[in-house]
Formats: sequence, C-alpha cells, structure tokens
Amino acid sequence: TATLVDTLQCIRPKGTLCQTGMLGVSTAPLFHSILGQVPSTVKVTCYESDGMSAHTLEPLIHELAALLRAGRLPLSIDESEFALDQVVEAMARMKSKDRRGKIVVTVPPQPSAGAGGDG
Repeated sequence: TATLVDTLQCIRPKGTLCQTGMLGVSTAPLFHSILGQVPSTVKVTCYESDGMSAHTLEPLIHELAALLRAGRLPLSIDESEFALDQVVEAMARMKSKDRRGKIVVTVPPQPSAGAGGDG
C-alpha cells in the first residue's frame, strides 16, 4: 500500500491511475485504504480479468458508500451534484477551475425485473 500511495503523488494532474491487479492480494481492501488519498485531479480505474464483474463490484460499491456516509473515507467532493440527464453540465463543471473535488452524477434506480409490464 505504501508504494501505491507514493505512486499517487507521481501522477500528473488530470492523469489516470489504472490498477491492473496485484499478486495474491485482493484489491478491495487496497482501494479502501488509499481512496481518500487520491488527488482530486486524478482519475482512478481498475482492471482485473478474472475478478471484476457486476456481481463482485456491487458489494464493494455498497461498502464504499457506507464508509463515505459514515465519514470513515475522506474524499474531496465538489458541492455540485448532477442528475444523469445533466451529464453535459457535470462535464463542464469537471473541467472548471472552480471545481473542488470529485463530481457526483446521480443515477436513478432501475425498476426491478417484473415490475409493471404484462401484469
């Protein structure tokens, strides 16, 4: 983890960190420990050919959200919040010099399977 934290400091503004897996270690605890240390100008993505799927990511996303709500994961989040249909405005805010952290775009919940329809 210390090496990755040092690496974060080397990424240029507007650069991207792509985590491509680690030998013998799950990336979930790693992201919990470093997410609050990612500079607000850096994008983070990951790729794991055998471990990342909607099935494996969903619990991680819920756990990260719970940590954020509890204030246990320090993140710099811009005061603006955008709905999915405002993505153009969100992109403009992201490029703005006035931005103060990560931009939030809210995605509405999807209707559950079988809701409505042929009833």
